[in-house]
Formats: sequence, structure tokens, C-alpha cells
Amino acid sequence: MDIVSIVMIVFADLLLSSIFLWLGMKVASLYAGMPLSTAYCSFFSVIKVCFLSALCRLIPYVGVIASWIALFYLLKKETEAEIGELLIMVLVSKAFALATIFFVFPLVF
Repeated sequence: MDIVSIVMIVFADLLLSSIFLWLGMKVASLYAGMPLSTAYCSFFSVIKVCFLSALCRLIPYVGVIASWIALFYLLKKETEAEIGELLIMVLVSKAFALATIFFVFPLVF
């Protein structure tokens, strides 16, 4: 795989993960009983967490596991949310991303 493909994959992962993690944070804030206007952290912090998680995914053989560990650790550090709220954030964001991959990408490609 050439470097341009790797950069494009990391950029697409960063874009989708950031948007869907932001939506996941909104759902988790509703679950926690917080007003929808409040947020756990800024969107820039979400981009930073997703970027570092996407970089961890590039590690051969253990990248997926390292990416999930980095995602949870960095989210815990940035948001100071409880583990249940973190699970809701990540599960909602991954469900939206999976739905996008299954339903939107076949229409585009």
C-alpha cells in the first residue's frame, strides 16, 4: 500500500470517527441527564483523540486493539466521563460508522 492510500484512509477514519463520536457524546449526555447544549469536551479534543486512535490503527498486527485502547484511554482523559458513558459514546459512534459504511459507501462507489 502506498503512502497516499494510507494518508487517505487515516483522513477518512479521522473525519468519520470525529463526527460520529461527537454524535455519540450528545447521546451519552442525554443518557446522563445533561442538557443537550452541554458537551463533555470540545470538538477539537474529539479530533485529537480520533487522530491518535487512527494513528494507532496503523501499527501492524495489533493496530486495531491498540486503537481501541487508545480511544478509551484518551476519551477518559479528555472527558472525565464514567465508563458507562464512554461505552455509550463509542458504541453509538461505531454503530453510526458501520451504518454509513454499509448504506452510504455502496451508493457512492
